[in-house]
Amino acid sequence: MERILFLTNESRGAANAVTRLITDGGYEVVVKPTVKDWPDDHAAGPTALVVICQQPPLDYLKTCRLIREHSTLPILVVRGRSDMVDMVVALETGADDFVAEPYKGTALVARIRALLRRHRLAKSELLWSRLLG
Repeated sequence: MERILFLTNESRGAANAVTRLITDGGYEVVVKPTVKDWPDDHAAGPTALVVICQQPPLDYLKTCRLIREHSTLPILVVRGRSDMVDMVVALETGADDFVAEPYKGTALVARIRALLRRHRLAKSELLWSRLLG
């Protein structure tokens, strides 16, 4: 089962609802409040990172930058703001996808699946290019 690291500062009820959606989509979910837990979870092998940030202190841009410095792990950012600048900055800072609230749970899980599919495909293509090199 693929493991999703879910960083959020949402209320426990909201975080549980999103966790349930992702779990029902067939993924194991580990919920953490900040990126400070990243090294331990990275060693355990998450296959993607979902960041839902509604307010400080969880700085999703800093999180994206920090993860990108160390990993190609797919990152999906979910924000309450739907402003174009916010989305562009997140993508330019290292996020692979961006979802603005409100969103449908099935759409969130579909985006996670698509993100993982693209990531697996990119890794596969890299392996083939090295083998055929």
